[in-house]
Amino acid sequence: QGPNLPLARARAPVAGSRWGAMMKLGAQLKGVVRMGEGTKVQVQGLEKSPELNGMIGSCLKFDPSKMRWGVLLPSGKQVALKMNNLRPVDVEIAPAVAVGADRTPAPAVPTAAMAAASIAALAQEALAEGSPADLAPAAAAEPLAAPTVPDEAIASADPTPAESMAGDAAAPAADGPVGEESNFELPPQPDRPKTGRWFEGESASAGFADQLRANDPDLVTLCLVPPKKFDPPDVLEICDGLEHNTVCYELLASGHPLSDDSCRRLAQMLRTNKTLRTLSLGDSSLGDQASLLFEGLAENTSITSLDVEHKGLTVDAGKKLAKALIARKSLGAPQMETLRLSRNAKCSEALAELAGAPAPRELLLCEGGLDEKHAAHVGRWASAGVEDLDLRGNPRLGADGVEAFLAALLPASSSAAPPSLRRLRLDGCTVGDDGVEALAEALKRGLPLRELFLESCELTAASVEFLAGALSGARGRGRLAKLGVRMSTIGDDGIIALAGCAEHLDVSAADLGPRGFEALGREPLIAVELFNSPRMGMSVDEWIPALSSSSWQQLTQMDMSCCALGNEGFKKFCNKLLECPDVMPKLESLCLGGNDADDSEESGNQLLVERLCAAREGRLRLIWRNG
Repeated sequence: QGPNLPLARARAPVAGSRWGAMMKLGAQLKGVVRMGEGTKVQVQGLEKSPELNGMIGSCLKFDPSKMRWGVLLPSGKQVALKMNNLRPVDVEIAPAVAVGADRTPAPAVPTAAMAAASIAALAQEALAEGSPADLAPAAAAEPLAAPTVPDEAIASADPTPAESMAGDAAAPAADGPVGEESNFELPPQPDRPKTGRWFEGESASAGFADQLRANDPDLVTLCLVPPKKFDPPDVLEICDGLEHNTVCYELLASGHPLSDDSCRRLAQMLRTNKTLRTLSLGDSSLGDQASLLFEGLAENTSITSLDVEHKGLTVDAGKKLAKALIARKSLGAPQMETLRLSRNAKCSEALAELAGAPAPRELLLCEGGLDEKHAAHVGRWASAGVEDLDLRGNPRLGADGVEAFLAALLPASSSAAPPSLRRLRLDGCTVGDDGVEALAEALKRGLPLRELFLESCELTAASVEFLAGALSGARGRGRLAKLGVRMSTIGDDGIIALAGCAEHLDVSAADLGPRGFEALGREPLIAVELFNSPRMGMSVDEWIPALSSSSWQQLTQMDMSCCALGNEGFKKFCNKLLECPDVMPKLESLCLGGNDADDSEESGNQLLVERLCAAREGRLRLIWRNG
């Protein structure tokens, strides 16, 4: 048996609003909604999983440690939800009695007749006082305010599939302050120890430092990002704890300004610590002070992931980093797994020195102010062992920069080993037709890419023909795992050319029409993203009837959100999939949100979705609501 939901009284409901009328009615209703296993509830107010909103389920068990009810949905899925995401459907109202010298109200145990009579009488009385005519007396039984649960009572994660809903918004606030004059409270909750210094307004670092000194095996990752403090005294505490710790492998303390003394102390800790693998420190004001940290990094052999994104690094700091990476290699340090250097425009002038340093497997240089003169340095650095390179948001790179990058990346001799690069992101780099042609030539020469992303790169149907020639057909090197050309003007002709070039293809906002859609269906695509393709909505009567068992046979994921399908197009598509189970038989995820489908109960769309998912044996997850 879980907690009951109190019916709170409101001070001043807003005139004319439905919620205000309900609160006015509830102001005279003194009782609690009794909930237990089997109670019918309606899901409401979920933001991260809106497709569940409106579903009717039944309560399972209440978990007092997480303050969540287990709910069994019609599909058989079990989720764990906060009380303010549940609206009881079949409810029992327990009237209250006053107990104690202070007349504290408490729920009595009523008979069903008592409860019904009390509700009806109160409803009629409230309606007679001027509540809106369309508010039925039965509304008096609705819970008007969910209990206020202290933050510390909410667990950060659930073991159920409802984990992604942990941050969902509560139900709408009632008109006027609610709960301040409520006559009812939740049943007493079990005491939970409030450990640490947070509850005393102190820094959390001292407590963490004690754990670090004790080599607490539970403290393997230490996160001190704001609002946690990381002031100079905190830096000293944490460094003292980390200096000889052999358990903690991750220190995340970005978002804090660091003093020179703090940087020196952190560098000293890095010289001694042999366990830390992930490090993220400082804020955008770090600048030249990063050089002090890199002096310690030069003598550290354990760090394999370094995040200095948006830290205001200067040219001198970039050169110091290059020297540190070279020094670490001489000490036998392993290859850096991830190096985040994005959004440090000044540091781009140190790329000549960085290109001579050992390369990380994953290198991020997004929004780094890169242009053609930096491109060859990036290519030379990537040729030393980068497998995942992210250059997004460097519009001055352009086609000439891409050509210079590829020329430095690829070996001059065909007999030399090819580079290790497997994933390349050039979104927003103004690659253009000439840049795509250079990429196609590089692929023919042995560039071993598996994933290529060219969003907002000014591509045309003519340019993707070069790419298609390098990847498909008898002379092509084979399909990519992922290819993205989102936000391009390639149209059906370009999409048809690329249809066989990847297992996962993103042609969102690329002017897709029925011809391109049909061509995509003939290929063994695993996943396809068609977001923002309004021509599909204007041609539903052309492509939906053409769906057959000869197309889309390997597809597991499809995104057709914001394709202007409308309510009729949504229904036709879902009915086609329901009536023809051999169409897209392996489909597991279908996103149809933002298509103006009617999500009211009267539309029947929720029932249609439930029938479709049940017909696909529970494998299909369909996201469709507009909110």
